[in-house]
Amino acid sequence: MYEIITLGQELRTYRTMSGLNQEEFADKLGVDRTTLSAWERNVALPRPAHVKELIKRGVVTKERARELIARAQTGYPVCLLYTSPSPRDS
Repeated sequence: MYEIITLGQELRTYRTMSGLNQEEFADKLGVDRTTLSAWERNVALPRPAHVKELIKRGVVTKERARELIARAQTGYPVCLLYTSPSPRDS
């Protein structure tokens, strides 16, 4: 089984691993909590200025941000992670 990793999932993972709630993380990024929520749910993409802030804070690398946003805009899968069971397990 494959799982698609999106920019929203990466943002949520970073936020939760940092021990921040949406309000705290949104404040650090200079956006409203509802904006961050939309990003995490993949309903909206961050504007270029916000992408720069995400890169500056080490949330994503420049290359990864570019890849994630390009994939989100085109509708193609971003990254596939294989989760068990593996076909080789059969």
